[in-house]
Amino acid sequence: MKPRPPRRRPPVEVIFRTLSSAMILVASAACTVPAATASEDRARSATDTPSSRESAYPPARRSNHVDTYHGTAIADPFRWLENMESDETQAWVKAQDAVLRNHLGDDATLARIEARLLAIQHFEAIGVPIRAGARTYTTRTPAGAMRPDLWVSEPGKAERRLSKVADLLSDGAQLGAWQVSASGRYVALLAVPADSNWGTLRVYDVDRDRLLPDRIAGLRGGVQWLPNDSGFFYVGYGAIDALRSGAPPRTDIRFHPLGGAVAEDRSILRSGEDDDALYRIRLTHDGRHLVITRFDGAEAREEILVYDPSRPATRPRPLITGIDATFAFEGSDEDRLFFRTNLDAPRYRLIAVDPRRPARAHWQELIPQAAHAITAVSEVGDALIVRYSVDARPKVRVFGLGGAHRYDLALPKIGWVGGFRDDRSSRYADYSLTTMADPGTVYRLDLATGESTLASRPSLAFEPDDFVIRQVFYASQDGTRVPMFVAHHRDVVPSADTPLFLYGYGHAGWSAFPWFQPRIVGWMELGGVYALPGLRGGGEYGADWHAAGTAEHKENTIADYLAAADWLVAEGYASYPKLVMNGGSASGVLPGVALTRRPEKVGAAMIDVPFLDMLRYHHFTVFPGWIRGYGSSDDPALFPVLRGYSPYHQLVQDRCYPPTLVQVGEVDETTPALHGYKFVAALQEAQGCEAPILLKTAWGSKHNAGASRAQRAETWAQEIVFLGRAVDLDLSVKPDKAAVAGQR
Repeated sequence: MKPRPPRRRPPVEVIFRTLSSAMILVASAACTVPAATASEDRARSATDTPSSRESAYPPARRSNHVDTYHGTAIADPFRWLENMESDETQAWVKAQDAVLRNHLGDDATLARIEARLLAIQHFEAIGVPIRAGARTYTTRTPAGAMRPDLWVSEPGKAERRLSKVADLLSDGAQLGAWQVSASGRYVALLAVPADSNWGTLRVYDVDRDRLLPDRIAGLRGGVQWLPNDSGFFYVGYGAIDALRSGAPPRTDIRFHPLGGAVAEDRSILRSGEDDDALYRIRLTHDGRHLVITRFDGAEAREEILVYDPSRPATRPRPLITGIDATFAFEGSDEDRLFFRTNLDAPRYRLIAVDPRRPARAHWQELIPQAAHAITAVSEVGDALIVRYSVDARPKVRVFGLGGAHRYDLALPKIGWVGGFRDDRSSRYADYSLTTMADPGTVYRLDLATGESTLASRPSLAFEPDDFVIRQVFYASQDGTRVPMFVAHHRDVVPSADTPLFLYGYGHAGWSAFPWFQPRIVGWMELGGVYALPGLRGGGEYGADWHAAGTAEHKENTIADYLAAADWLVAEGYASYPKLVMNGGSASGVLPGVALTRRPEKVGAAMIDVPFLDMLRYHHFTVFPGWIRGYGSSDDPALFPVLRGYSPYHQLVQDRCYPPTLVQVGEVDETTPALHGYKFVAALQEAQGCEAPILLKTAWGSKHNAGASRAQRAETWAQEIVFLGRAVDLDLSVKPDKAAVAGQR
């Protein structure tokens, strides 16, 4: 490889490794001296420590490609990297991989951290059980494995593993979805290959312990069984070969009679050529109504259609249309269909609609809007289990089917509540509680008494109680009050000298709860702090909070993210040279904005599976719903908004940018790797100092850090070592009790 010619450097050489924390000044209420910036810290360290690790970057051809948006010419010099399969792109990516490995080196520290991350992942994961008929089904992912096994138990018999499931998951395939029929005899299984999001559905006959001939390809989700097990409804998207080659998906809702020929499946609803909407289906527990939800990714509305399975010759009829609001189907009671809606209720309420009298005048409000946003509703037994977000913390309340409040569920820790699967035949509700340091403890709620009992707890290579989490609040740039979680090992006292990992999301109405991440456990074991703000664009406070960070309002999300960093520094949790800015997937743009707008306030940037070219992102994803969150450069009103923060388009030549690592999945169909390729090429060219700009490609991986636990441990270890050297995290720390903790 021809070395890259040396670039012109600014007068003061700036390199990767930061120096003494004694030089860091922190802004606080009691101190008027400004905090040291990350670039100042890098400049000081450059006078003492020569750069010895950095290799020349692989040359990236710069083309003259220019696009015109609404009369404005925009250069795209690395457009050729969008062709991810070309020999030129592949050679460049592999050369970047070599630069990363050369930079990190092959030392004992990297190996030790990788081994520790493997140990943190090494536990048996037990899912929330599903009951059907006399049987109970549970997923169990063995320690060290990536794919779950499916187990079944029934009265008078020993629990057994469904051995044929493994036959479906060969060659790295994943179990994408599974649904048990009402009697418990059949299980519909979606096997998704390692290199695609499009799966193939098979049916397992548990009585005979065999897979049936039924095979349906080109699916993304599960099925809806009729109560008598005679067949199921599903959402198809076309021929799988065409889908995998990039053809746009076209919705086709169909019914498959068990044992019938797939080619003869009856079509219930087929979308038109110009219909890019997403469709969801759900059958009421009694099988009387198939509820179809149409979601247009470009609009903040959902429309509802209803189909009568007992009248197969009919077509779905509209139930709720033409209303600028969302309607999530949450259950039913005879002819009452329950919907969670933000209509006249930005924090959501639950209404009942009778298909026989669908006019709005006949709607009934079951559970009114409250002070806190409703995030989900489940129907279990004779109860409605309603989950709320209280400043991004879960609250669970139990109501009767008529809307009368019964009691509130006491939760033991701050975390995320999952499970609560719909089951009208049960008196128990199973759920899981996931925290920063607990991958999922399962409980069983007795609906009659309101008491929870422990069902299963993973055995871990660390002690979850060694980590503490607190919630704080800060003001964004416009004064908006934003919640944030801060977590660390109980032996750590956060200060200006403490490396801090700041992650933000703020997209698609997702609430930022403290979920389990092995790499963050590893980071905190080494003495780092983790911060998670609930940015606008998320669902922490309902529909208004979500809308306030969407499309033309995306700058609010960015402002909340940057304000979180400033608050953490001002309050003495960290200093700018110790600050890691991170985001991933839909939020990968956030650290990209931080490093391009204010590189002096970023100690290091970690960008995971991101969008970074915001003018062209919508051309390269199978999810048209992204447009609702960001808007499109095709819209003349939103083009200047997107251009104003698109990281790929905001780089300035010869500016000193912070140490940056961009991680992509080679076969990611959600946020394709081309974003990372183009941004890294542009950032390496623009870099005006010695701080490294590196690319990590998880080979064979989709929208994550690796296709196996070992590959994920490798990726996470490389990230931690990279960041640790950038912000002076003590990588020599050995976690206490690693061999014995968790064996309770």
